[in-house]
Amino acid sequence: MIALALSGGGERVVAWQVGVLAGLADGGMDLRGAPVVGTSAGALVAARLAAGVDPRDDAELVVRVPPRPGGGSFDALAAAWEAAGTTTAERRRALGRLARERSPGGAEEVVGRVAARLPGRGWPPSLRVVAIDARSGERVIFDVASGVPVERAVAASRAIPTLRPPIEVGGREYIDGALGSGTNADVLAAPLVLVLTPVPPIGGVGPERWWAEALRDEVRGLERAGHRVVVVHASDGERAAMGPDPMSNAGAPLAVAAGRRRGRALAAEIRPRRAGYPYAAVTPA
Repeated sequence: MIALALSGGGERVVAWQVGVLAGLADGGMDLRGAPVVGTSAGALVAARLAAGVDPRDDAELVVRVPPRPGGGSFDALAAAWEAAGTTTAERRRALGRLARERSPGGAEEVVGRVAARLPGRGWPPSLRVVAIDARSGERVIFDVASGVPVERAVAASRAIPTLRPPIEVGGREYIDGALGSGTNADVLAAPLVLVLTPVPPIGGVGPERWWAEALRDEVRGLERAGHRVVVVHASDGERAAMGPDPMSNAGAPLAVAAGRRRGRALAAEIRPRRAGYPYAAVTPA
């Protein structure tokens, strides 16, 4: 079995991840129905994949979406995170307060826009979506047993403090699931865990630095538990194709093409193994 973690990183990441998934499908690895956890931007991609949307069709769709201005920056968010406390829980609670005080309104409109981007097939059993309780700072994993509409969970996972409103679920407000970790791969358990992330393996600025640190911890934990992990970091060229504005889809055609080339190459590196381990990573990207 293979499981998949799709990272946050802004709207520009959607196109790259869809491209990688399409390239994997081109190479014979169609991951529809695989256990998948989605965080922030990755939650939208994960929800569509888990609902059975062919990533090759999604790749064609993404490049046809008219460019939308972004104008969002993670710089202020990163600075607020660093100043908010010494633990992840403290920082999440502080960002939750910031979200409640300074985010725009229109939460239900946001949920509606997310619903329009989903196929409307209910909650896929293979899907998990990560969000953060804005008051307690607790990480919450929504799944089919949670009884939450999928569009509401995805909107919550994408609720970047100060850029998008917190989303109410069951009387509580939730914010972006990438506060602390952009990948949340540690919620998965499978012989092979495949992680798609736009951040470089070392370094990075702003949120990318703590996302990389969190991912290293997640990979170590998964490997200690006996899981094989392949992390696909976007290359410098792929990051350039996505464009500089994390909240803009203007680079979608280039990002899809770059991601698709990467996915095809990755599929060629993954070969049948033995019963119980249908895929084996030869050279993690």
